[in-house]
Amino acid sequence: MKNIKSDIIGLFGGTFNPPHLGHVKAAKAYREQVCGDGLIVMPSHRPPHKLIEDGSPTAKQRLELCFLAFGEIGEISDYEINRDSVSYTYNTVKHLEKIFPNKKISLYIGTDMLFYFEKWYNFEYLLENATLAVASRTGEVDNSFIQECDRLRKKYGANIILLELEPEIISSTEIRELIKNGGKAENFLPAAVYDYIKKNGLYSPEPKG
Repeated sequence: MKNIKSDIIGLFGGTFNPPHLGHVKAAKAYREQVCGDGLIVMPSHRPPHKLIEDGSPTAKQRLELCFLAFGEIGEISDYEINRDSVSYTYNTVKHLEKIFPNKKISLYIGTDMLFYFEKWYNFEYLLENATLAVASRTGEVDNSFIQECDRLRKKYGANIILLELEPEIISSTEIRELIKNGGKAENFLPAAVYDYIKKNGLYSPEPKG
């Protein structure tokens, strides 16, 4: 990986199936507010909390889509793709700690995942050794989120910050369905990502009749 000046390594992970403009906006906010040039975008191979449905791009294709979407924003890592196994964030954090022993690790997550964080593999290690940078999926933060942050701080000493981000309400699932049904998705995707999807026939429309 390139020489990173930031003291913080920011892990921006996901399936990115496909990466859309909402992801790009979030990655830019994460870079600006937290990790600077330490932003690392990492597509997962097989996420533990989500199924990658049949007919999706291959792992290598999703990696290529990430280069197209985020290549000018941060470092794109193939670590989880190359592991060819369930992508546990704990393993990735340990990997990053070995590469960057003198830097702090930050994890980008959505507010919805915060409520399930105690179900993550070795979550206690993550809460004790990484900062959670949390972004609201809707742009709103309610009392339940604030209370959950306080609970995790008191119980585990968690370091949690809330990103300032007005999210793009875009769903990768809806984009896949839109393309599958013959709709146009160019308004929701980076131009290079959309061109790649069309060129390679990803999420191909269902035959009619």
